[in-house]
Amino acid sequence: MQYENTFKAIDQILWKESGCSSELDYLEQKSWLLFLKYLDDLENDCEVGYWVGKPYWNKGICTEALQLLLDYCVNTMHFENVWADYFTGNPASGRVMQKCGFHDTGKLHRCNNLVGGDKDMVHIYKHDRIKC
Repeated sequence: MQYENTFKAIDQILWKESGCSSELDYLEQKSWLLFLKYLDDLENDCEVGYWVGKPYWNKGICTEALQLLLDYCVNTMHFENVWADYFTGNPASGRVMQKCGFHDTGKLHRCNNLVGGDKDMVHIYKHDRIKC
């Protein structure tokens, strides 16, 4: 139930920002994605990611959505490490991650499973629930 509340909160933020007068208008133009991926080989780790359409850029939406998802990952699921990455050509996404407490691991990787991932490297970021 907590997970559903997180997504409802994110959806309400986007609806407010869209300026649509009805739910039907909003549903027809929705363009965002937020994901949580459990990492099978790492029991206490997960990966998160997000994407929003251009009309939603530079409005703080990704930061707020990532904070909500991170709260769920840390406080409800009790993951010790939360991983995320962003394309080197999209430094704004890295700034979103930094605002939410992620740090750059200094590692670059190719993600062939992502569109454009065979051409552009990704920076790997990590959020530690348990600080050393």
